[in-house]
Amino acid sequence: MINSRDNRSTTNFGAVGLAGKWSLATARRSLATADAADETAGVLCMYYVIAMDLSPYLNVWLTLFELNMARYLVVAGLFSLLFLGLLRHRLASRRNQSRRPPRSQYWLELRYALSTATIFASVGVLTYTLRQAGWLQFYSQIEEYGHAYWWLSLFLLILFHDTYFYWTHRLMHHPSIYRWVHRVHHRAVTPSPWTAYLFGPVEALTHAVIVLMVATFLPLHGTVILCFLIFMVIWNVNGHLGIELLPRGFARHPIGKWLVTSTYHNIHHRRFQGNFGLYFTFWDRLMGTHRSEYESEFERVTGPVLPRSDNAPIT
Repeated sequence: MINSRDNRSTTNFGAVGLAGKWSLATARRSLATADAADETAGVLCMYYVIAMDLSPYLNVWLTLFELNMARYLVVAGLFSLLFLGLLRHRLASRRNQSRRPPRSQYWLELRYALSTATIFASVGVLTYTLRQAGWLQFYSQIEEYGHAYWWLSLFLLILFHDTYFYWTHRLMHHPSIYRWVHRVHHRAVTPSPWTAYLFGPVEALTHAVIVLMVATFLPLHGTVILCFLIFMVIWNVNGHLGIELLPRGFARHPIGKWLVTSTYHNIHHRRFQGNFGLYFTFWDRLMGTHRSEYESEFERVTGPVLPRSDNAPIT
């Protein structure tokens, strides 16, 4: 396991090179010797010192913000282009709802995606800082724990996230806090791939800390975190797709019945209660929050195409 304290001096912060160090030292000397009468110069010098001290963290934040927005835009964009665009006629019978998201909802989702990515990046900076301090269990060499542990840690991370998500999600639906925490997400009654980042600030923060929490007790390799983050956004976007891509019978399959599908989560958006799980359905089944109409709804949208008597929304 890497002890970050041992390599602090060799950490390359990019923008802060020799010129940055020289400028920082110069600024500090100038601040210490500034004429008391020249308050403006002193204040400007102080702000420069602070900016130079924070620049490594600003660089990390900007990188994480860009990566968070990139994974969201790429995955949601590809799902939209492929399933809601190129294949929309072929998949029309597999839509969970006949109504379409209003155009205003897409703008709402994109605006909140910016704030969500901001919060995700900020928590990422905190995780980076704690890692540098040696307080989190990250390691760099896969051989240190072996390949079997690599796969095990990825599975445990997903399993822990599903448990954490179920209970926090269910808590967010409590009447005393729903309005302040989770209401923003449910403004998308008819979800779309872009709903994946539709979170208010508190909910975004709740979702953002998952890797930080797990890394306090479970050693994680960087590639495990990368795979987890990619897997998470793909699963999340598919859950909000509003089109069922899986084959008929999957919801009743001995294995498939334990996995959350697009239909499963779409019912949650329409009903506002039940089906709280993210990846797996076992917490819902165990705690009695599994929606009984799920299996029949899944069979309906994946079954043979039947003529519809009206265009009423599916509720």
